Amino acid sequence: MPTECLLDQEKDYTAVDNTSVQHLLTLTRHMPAAIFQYRIFSDGSKEITYASPSIQDIFGVSPGEVKADATALFTYLHEEDRQVVLSSIDHCSRSGLPWSREFRIAIPNQKPRWVEADAQVQVCEDHVIWHCLARDINERMVLENELREAQDCLMVLVEERTEKLTKANKKLARLNQEVQAEIQERIVLERKLKDSYDLLSQLTADLVQSEERERRRIAVELHDNVVQHLALGKLKLDMSQEEGGLQTEQLQVLSDLIVSAMHQIRRACNDLSPPLLYDLGVVQAIESLGERLAREHHFHFELSSNMSKMKTSEQLRTVLYQTASELLINAVKHAKAKNIKVRLHARQNQLRLSVLDDGIGFPACYSKGFGLAHINQRIECFKGNLSVRSKPGKTAVAVILPLETQ
Repeated sequence: MPTECLLDQEKDYTAVDNTSVQHLLTLTRHMPAAIFQYRIFSDGSKEITYASPSIQDIFGVSPGEVKADATALFTYLHEEDRQVVLSSIDHCSRSGLPWSREFRIAIPNQKPRWVEADAQVQVCEDHVIWHCLARDINERMVLENELREAQDCLMVLVEERTEKLTKANKKLARLNQEVQAEIQERIVLERKLKDSYDLLSQLTADLVQSEERERRRIAVELHDNVVQHLALGKLKLDMSQEEGGLQTEQLQVLSDLIVSAMHQIRRACNDLSPPLLYDLGVVQAIESLGERLAREHHFHFELSSNMSKMKTSEQLRTVLYQTASELLINAVKHAKAKNIKVRLHARQNQLRLSVLDDGIGFPACYSKGFGLAHINQRIECFKGNLSVRSKPGKTAVAVILPLETQ
C-alpha cells in the first residue's frame, strides 16, 4: 500500500482492510525509527503528509507540529549541519537521486544527538515526494567517536613508541659503531703491543750482542795492545837485569811502552764512557770523537751545531753520541770516506743529526747491514726516524728525534 495514502487520522479507512491498517500503524509506533512522507511543491511550499510518532524522539517535534508546518522538522537541526543537509535535499529533489545523510539534532538542554536519514525520491509533475526513514544513531556515533579517539590515542602511542624505538635503534647502532671502533682500536693496540714486544725482544737481543761485541773488542784491544806492550816491557826489563842493569836507551823504550799502554787504557775507558759527554755535552763529545778518528784514519772532519748551550737529558745525549759514533765508524771503515761532515741542529721541537761523507756509498741492502738496522731500532724507541740517501761519492744519513723524548 503506497505510503502517501497513509493519513494521520485513524478513522477514515473505508477503502482498505481495517485490520491491516491497524497492524501498520502499530508497527510504525513501535519501530526504533521515524517514518515520514515529505512533499516539496514546484512553488516552493512543503508539507508533511505523514509522520510516525517516533519523529518526536528523533527530531524533537511532534507529528502534529510537522503536519502544521513542514519546516518545523528542521527546527533543531544543528547549525553546523543545517546548510549541508538543506543543500543535499535541494540537490536530490532536482535529480531524483536517493538521499542519505548523517547529521545532528540539537534540542535545548540536551546533548546533540546523531541521526541518520535515508529517503527514496519520487519526482512527479508539480511536486517531489520524499519517502523517508530516520533513526537515532547517537550511540553508534559515540562509539565510533570513542573508537576514533582510541585509534588516535593508539596512533599517538604507536608514533611515540616508534620514535623511541627509532632513537633506541640509532643509539644501539651508534653504540655498535663505537664498540666496533673500540674493537678495531684494541686490535690495532694489540698488534702494536706485539710489535713493541717483538721490538723489545730484538733490542734486548741486540743489546746483549752489542755488549758482548764491546766486551770482546775491549778484551782484544787490551790483549793485543796494552798486554803486549806491558809484556814487551817486562821482557826488556828482564833482559836488562840479566845484562847487569838498564841503559838510558832501554829506559826510554820502557817509558815509551808504558806511555803507549796508558794511552790504550785511556782510550778504552773513553770508549766505554766518554767523560766529555757528561762534563761538557754531546756536541763536544762528538767533536772530540770525530777529531780523534780523523787523526787515526786520515780524513777531514767538520762539525756544525746550534746546540752547544742547549741542555739535554742524559738519555738523549747517550743516544745521539752512540748514533753519531756508529755512523762515523761506518763512514770510515765501510765507505772509506775522505771528508765527513756532522750536523747537529735543534729546530721546531726536533733534533736532527746528519752525517754526510764522500765515500763509496751504501748498497741497496743497507738496512740489513752496517749497523743501520740497530740504529733504526734504537731511535724508534724514541719515536724518531732514520733516512738514508746514498750513491757513490755522496751519502747522507739523517736521524730525527722529537725534543719531547728528553
